Amino acid sequence: MSKVFISYSHNDKVKIQDVVRQIKNAGHDVWIDESKLLVSDPITVDIQENIRNSDYVIVFLSPHSVESTWVRQEIYETLYQELHNRKIKLLPCLIEDCELPKAFTKTKKFSRIYENFLINAKESVANILSILDESAREVFRDEHYAVLHIPFPGLEIYLAGETYGWHKNDEMKYFETVDSYLLFGFSIDPFKNFKHFVLCEEKDADSIKGKLKSLAYTVTGAGDTDPETNKRRIWFNVKPGIEFSNYSFRISEDNNQWIENA
Repeated sequence: MSKVFISYSHNDKVKIQDVVRQIKNAGHDVWIDESKLLVSDPITVDIQENIRNSDYVIVFLSPHSVESTWVRQEIYETLYQELHNRKIKLLPCLIEDCELPKAFTKTKKFSRIYENFLINAKESVANILSILDESAREVFRDEHYAVLHIPFPGLEIYLAGETYGWHKNDEMKYFETVDSYLLFGFSIDPFKNFKHFVLCEEKDADSIKGKLKSLAYTVTGAGDTDPETNKRRIWFNVKPGIEFSNYSFRISEDNNQWIENA
């Protein structure tokens, strides 16, 4: 039997309750948060641990859930676990027509089959139960990803450099997990210079610089203005040894250049 984490919007509680009941009746250990989070509430450590300890995470996709900050964080936290462990964990279930989360549609390479409950709900439940009875299959065998451990919500962070250009690039934008930021679906190019930057309003610049410094990131200056948005770009470097996928690169402290494949 599998340990199953349910990710959903509380607005969809009635729609999913029969599916959840059938999963429980099949003998699976289901974790579902019955409390309603308020706008100011953070994702809790308890939720993060339950995602990590689950065999599968079922996310019910609807206009409500894809707009939910907490559901998005749960999705990206689960994607990180998949990238790290190279095993399928996330089971997306479409229960109402909606625009899919950006991480799912980032490239064709990362597209996956969605269980569409709008076509045949009974068959979809049977399909999900069949997956839960099996061992997780392999995924993301040789994909590259990077994680920035920054436990502050709502930051707009990008990777930039010689390979990707020194400007805002939506393909190189980090996704917010529960307590960090995840970037995946890109190719690494050793021996190139790179930096990260946070895009922010002028009034928030000093606060964000302080947060980054407190986490031991190196802030390289006062920042500049992003030509596309007129927002402030706060540039920062990571410490030597940032991990990209199954590669660990040593990085020079002076200019954040990938100098050695460890």
